[in-house]
Amino acid sequence: MKIDLHTHSYYSDGVLSPTELVQRAVLNNVDILALTDHDTLMGIDEAILAAESHPIRIIPGIEVSCLWREQTIHMIGLNIDPNYEPLREKLEGVLRDRQHRAEQIAKKLIKFGIPGVEEGLARQVKGVPGRLHFARYLASKGYSSTPGKAFKQYMARGKPGYLKSEWMSLAEATRLIRDAGGLPIIAHPRRYDLTLKKTTTMLEEFKAEGGEGIEVATTNQNKSDQIMMSRLANQLDLAMSIGSDFHEPCAYNELGKASFLIPMEGKFIADRL
Repeated sequence: MKIDLHTHSYYSDGVLSPTELVQRAVLNNVDILALTDHDTLMGIDEAILAAESHPIRIIPGIEVSCLWREQTIHMIGLNIDPNYEPLREKLEGVLRDRQHRAEQIAKKLIKFGIPGVEEGLARQVKGVPGRLHFARYLASKGYSSTPGKAFKQYMARGKPGYLKSEWMSLAEATRLIRDAGGLPIIAHPRRYDLTLKKTTTMLEEFKAEGGEGIEVATTNQNKSDQIMMSRLANQLDLAMSIGSDFHEPCAYNELGKASFLIPMEGKFIADRL
């Protein structure tokens, strides 16, 4: 069985519609797919509807941005209730904050000498604006060869388009996902600027608040990363999750590509779905 529990549509910073996402997952023989757009639930109903004529199961999900000791952490929520009103109200506020943040980033880039940013962003964003939208625009205008390079060159911390964000706390995000009936999971734990000791401390606090799992298999974590994170998961009694973090068709993080690179022992989030 092929499982992908971390994907994005064009309602956040992916490029495919939820329907196209489901169709691509079916072509890639994915059996269980979670749509986990950043800070929005906009695409879930469409994904569920698109899956009705295919042999694939859709897990309602989300990827919430939150803060732990001033470090931005991304938290996946799986099997959430999309109609849970406190979650929807919170996300409405996050959307307003993201829209204001996007406006300020556009002004920074224009001041830096890059014209047309606001119009370019407006053509891209169908739901929640994010830094990757800016990176795609910059690459399309030749400011960098790829969106990934544009992100590092212009949008990362300390770069011209970077703007500090005030997200909800790790504890609040964990409780919100649990209250919505979901399973809170820390996404791509090796991507953060944290030592192993700080990662362990963060996961201990996450677990104490009701955290359920950690993304062990994802396309930016190699074999040694997977071994390290699986040991932490077992040490802290957290379940292991798997997801491609798919945004657009490419060789790097294609739908269903993430896999456990060695046999894993312990608990698995997929067994809870």
